[in-house]
Amino acid sequence: LADFIKDEVEANKYLDKPAVTADGETYHIGLNIGAAEPDESIKFADFVGLFRTEFLYIESDLMPKEEEKFTAYQRVLANMMGKPVTLRTLDIGGDKSLKYMTLPQEDNPFLGNRALRLCLSLSDLFKSGLRAALRASAFGELLIMFPMVGTIDDIRNAKAVVDDVKSELRSESIPFNEVFKIGIMIEIPSIALVADIAASE
Repeated sequence: LADFIKDEVEANKYLDKPAVTADGETYHIGLNIGAAEPDESIKFADFVGLFRTEFLYIESDLMPKEEEKFTAYQRVLANMMGKPVTLRTLDIGGDKSLKYMTLPQEDNPFLGNRALRLCLSLSDLFKSGLRAALRASAFGELLIMFPMVGTIDDIRNAKAVVDDVKSELRSESIPFNEVFKIGIMIEIPSIALVADIAASE
């Protein structure tokens, strides 16, 4: 414990210093987070590389409402003060279950109906999260990332839902950033083999 505390004290001296090596190379330092109120060190990061949104669902006794998600996402963007935040859409299934939602029992749940596949099959759940994310995008630089993408059709279907949500928000005169990046997590061999086509999407 003493060594850990000593290392932490030493590291904290450099938190507010630029990430520059002895030979002058500059690096951008990012954090992965899984809470709306992350560690204080977030203010020293240059970006959030992965904002795990499932914490809202896992820590709740009830399905989170759109407003609750919007508030959490907006708070993270506010804490980052204009720096990029990559929000991963809901990634549940496999080792991540919800106490208020029954997920199908599968022989291999890690490659089954989980993450993006599950969201595409539960359109109201998916849309609620995307609406919250797009609404929050008016308050900072938000990027959206889809997890467990298996096919090019997965990407196209997810983007179609994003377009539907954009249309809804426009019709309701709710502000959001019209221009933002969409990406995917490369976790499944089938999409890794066509990564160049996936990137063009």
